[in-house]
Amino acid sequence: MAPTAGYLAKIKRAATLAGAYTNVAGVEDVTVTRNGEKVETSAYADNDGYRRFMLGIKTIEISADSSYLVADTEQDAIRAAHTGSGTTFLQVLHDGTNGFKGEFVIDSFDIKPDLSGKVKFSFKASLTGGPTVV
Repeated sequence: MAPTAGYLAKIKRAATLAGAYTNVAGVEDVTVTRNGEKVETSAYADNDGYRRFMLGIKTIEISADSSYLVADTEQDAIRAAHTGSGTTFLQVLHDGTNGFKGEFVIDSFDIKPDLSGKVKFSFKASLTGGPTVV
């Protein structure tokens, strides 16, 4: 299997899960974090002295850093979802084509003017429910 170029990755946003997804402009860095709660299943019958575990509820979180674009509709929609305590639908495409989509809550939305020039924005989002493979 050949490696994939990171510059192909995309984050897109839509108003509904089945809606038309549009690129979030200016994205420069994306991190997808998948976690699962560790649930202990040890019992007295496990007499080898080691704990037993299973994977419990899972979470997917994404974080992105971007150039801030004042009139970008998708950046505005992400900020509005955070400000209004609502949700939005995001699609993360690791190679520009394949990835996942789902309903996300926006945990944070930060705008950072940089002394050296460009204004940046970043956001963190948590998937609510399970992902849909794209």
